Amino acid sequence: MATSSIAQWLPWALALVMFGMGASLTPADFFRVVRLKRNFIAILLAQLIGLPLCGLLLALGWAQEASLAAGLVLLSACPGGTTSNLFSHLARANVALSISLTAVAGLITVVSIPLWVNLVLWLLGEGARDLQLPFVDTLQTLVLFTLLPVLLGMQWRYFFPRTAVASERWFSRLALAFMVLMTLGLMLSQGRWLWSHLPDIGLPVVMLNSLALLLGWLTARLLHMQNADAATAMIEVGIQNSAMAIVIASSLMQSDQAALPAAFYSLTMYLFGFGVVAWCRKAQRFELTNVKE
Repeated sequence: MATSSIAQWLPWALALVMFGMGASLTPADFFRVVRLKRNFIAILLAQLIGLPLCGLLLALGWAQEASLAAGLVLLSACPGGTTSNLFSHLARANVALSISLTAVAGLITVVSIPLWVNLVLWLLGEGARDLQLPFVDTLQTLVLFTLLPVLLGMQWRYFFPRTAVASERWFSRLALAFMVLMTLGLMLSQGRWLWSHLPDIGLPVVMLNSLALLLGWLTARLLHMQNADAATAMIEVGIQNSAMAIVIASSLMQSDQAALPAAFYSLTMYLFGFGVVAWCRKAQRFELTNVKE
């Protein structure tokens, strides 16, 4: 897929999705972190440092191919975006906290993603000599296709609030369709290679997903968060932006194989996500029952 004309359009499709995410944000989503600072900082650190570190250790200890190792770290460095906001809403979590995390993490990942990927490429040494993610070029591309569209989307919401709010559902559908099309494209172009390396891809991705949920749960437990914030911690740390990871791997790294962990993750994400939603809602019902008693 990276060598086809489709790959040339992936960043623009991502930009449209990020514009939709920006249209769901307001300046208050950034300023809210002052009130939520303790839980916010803890979850943000788990997202941007804790989980990529888990991905790095898994990549170095498990992945047999350099491209898969790089793809695993890349996936772990891409926080959930609007998908995590959706799951937070379904889980009756702290949606305001979730949106604030999405807003701030989106700014930081412009720098942190290339840092984490280049770290694993450096650690892999000669084994990753065919893989590159130039820091400056990646920074410029992420600013152009992720940060700038988010800011433009926020401006659109500011000047046309009713239209922006009404369009949120359509942008959510667009994001889902975009992810499905990318995943199918990768499966078609790399299907044979994927099946031959399925244990090398599937198990590390499932382990990363499990570690992410565990990390979110531990973060919530250590800070004694209330149920709504605890649910947000599990979802925000546990849900990744696989669409962004696929675009970076296919278009910037020019490696469809590095995109396969994110593609496989796309197939399992909703299973894990709805599992967390069910668990959180059950915990909330249990808490309400105890309060009534």
